[in-house]
Order: sequence, then C-alpha cells, then structure tokens
Amino acid sequence: LIALANGALTPTITSLLSKNSSEKEQGRILGLGQSVSSLGRVVGPFLGGWLYGLHYQYPYIGSGFLMIVCLLLAVRLVRGRLSPG
Repeated sequence: LIALANGALTPTITSLLSKNSSEKEQGRILGLGQSVSSLGRVVGPFLGGWLYGLHYQYPYIGSGFLMIVCLLLAVRLVRGRLSPG
C-alpha cells in the first residue's frame, strides 16, 4: 500500500514542481524537492520514534497536526493562483 501511494505521489509532486517553476529554475527546484523528500525520510522515523517514546499517541497527533498545516498551505497556494490580478 505504501509503495502504491508513493508511486502515485512522487510523479505528481515532481510534475507540480516543474510546472510551477520557470524553465531556468526547474533543476534547482526539482533538486530541492528531492532533498526535502529525503530529509523527511530521515527525520520522520526519528521524530516518530521519539514522540512514541513520550506517549504512544503522540506520533498520530503530530502527524495530524502536520497534515493540517500542509492543507492550510495548499489552500493558500490555490487561492493565490485563483485570485484575479
């Protein structure tokens, strides 16, 4: 299930990054996107384990909070693109 989700998500994110950057900046933006993705794969398990050590529910609460922050950022991005002017 994780591999299926990752297989669907990675090309989508790469496409969004390339389409929302200028031709001149595409390489830098795509490299930054891969770097952030790798950082998440390193920091995520460490942080999740640390939170689990504090209380078994904290990783789930932290993930939910992170998802809400990402949702708010995505809504802000979409609103900025759809606003006139």
